[in-house]
Amino acid sequence: MIPDFDYQGFEENLTNLSSEFADWSESDWQKSSYTSWMYALESLIYPTYFDEYPEFMQTLAWQDEKLNTALGSWAQLRHDTILYAKQTYIPALICSYPEAFAEPNPTFYSRMQDLCERTLGALNILEPEEVNSTITDSLQTLKDVTQKLEVISEKELAKEPLTEEEVDFIKELVWNCGSGGFIGWYVDTIHAIAQAANSTSTLEVPVIADVATFPPDDIQYPPQILHVGTGYVNALVVLFPKPDGSLVAAVGPVFSYYEFNLIGTERLNDDEWKEMLTWSNRTEYLPEQLQDVYGLAEPMPVPENLNFTVFAILMVSTLTVLALMKGIKIAKKFERTKRN
Repeated sequence: MIPDFDYQGFEENLTNLSSEFADWSESDWQKSSYTSWMYALESLIYPTYFDEYPEFMQTLAWQDEKLNTALGSWAQLRHDTILYAKQTYIPALICSYPEAFAEPNPTFYSRMQDLCERTLGALNILEPEEVNSTITDSLQTLKDVTQKLEVISEKELAKEPLTEEEVDFIKELVWNCGSGGFIGWYVDTIHAIAQAANSTSTLEVPVIADVATFPPDDIQYPPQILHVGTGYVNALVVLFPKPDGSLVAAVGPVFSYYEFNLIGTERLNDDEWKEMLTWSNRTEYLPEQLQDVYGLAEPMPVPENLNFTVFAILMVSTLTVLALMKGIKIAKKFERTKRN
C-alpha cells in the first residue's frame, strides 16, 4: 500500500483544494446537484461538542460515525446508483416503539430540503413523459419529511418535549407486526422509487467504485487501485437523553463505508465485492480513521442511570441519502443534457 504522502504533490494539492472549497459561498455549492449534495454532507461533520447537543453527539466516536455516513454517501455518488437498506436487519417482530427520537441535525435537514427542491425544479423543466411521477412524488415526500425533522431536531436540542403527533411521525418510519414485510413512510418511499426505476436487485446490494489508479510503471510500489464502497446497513446504539434528563438506549441504521487499495490492475465490480465482503472479514477493508466505529478500540463505561428500554431512533442522515439517489441521477442527466 502506498502512503498518502508518497503521492507526488499530495500535500500541496490537498492544501490548495482545502483553501478553494473554504472560499466557496452557498451559491457556489448550489451550482449543481452533485455539489449541493456535498454541501448537505458537509453539515454532518460540523462540531457537535457543545452543551446543546446530547452527550453522545459530543464524543469523538460520534464524529467518526458522521464521517462514516458522509463517506458512505460519497461512495454511493461515485458509484452512481442507489442502495437500499436490508429489511431483515430490523428485528422480526416490531409492533410498536416505546419511545422515538430523531437524530438532531437541523442544518443537515435544511440542506436536504434545498436539495430536494432543486432536484424537483430540474425535473419539472423536463417533458412530463420523461419523468416518472413516482420519482417527483417521492422527492416531495422527502422534502416534507426533512422539514418536519428539522423542526423536531430543533426542539430536541432545546430540550423541549415533542408533541404526540411528532412522536407518532417518527414511530411510523418503519414497523412490522407478525409475519409479512415492513411498512411505514420510509418503506413506502424507498420501494416506490425502486419500482419507478425498474430495479430488479435485492434490497441489500453493497456497491464498490474505483476512484484512483496507481499505474504499473513505478519501481518503488506495485500497481494498485483505490476502491471505495458501501456494505450492508449497520445498527448504531446510542444513549439518548429524554427531556427529563434520563437516558435510554436507542438503535438506528447507519451506513457502512469501506476504503482499500487492491494490488494489481483489476477493478472490482459489485458482484465481486459482495462475494468478498463477509461479517468476519469486513474490518479488513476499513480505513484507519474508522476503526473505532467497529468497536476496535477500548469500550466506554456504561452510566449508572441508564434505562435499558431499547427503541428506534431515526438516523435520517443515512436514510435520506439512500432514498434521494434516483432523483439526483435524473437531475444530473438533465444538467448534462442542458449543457450539451
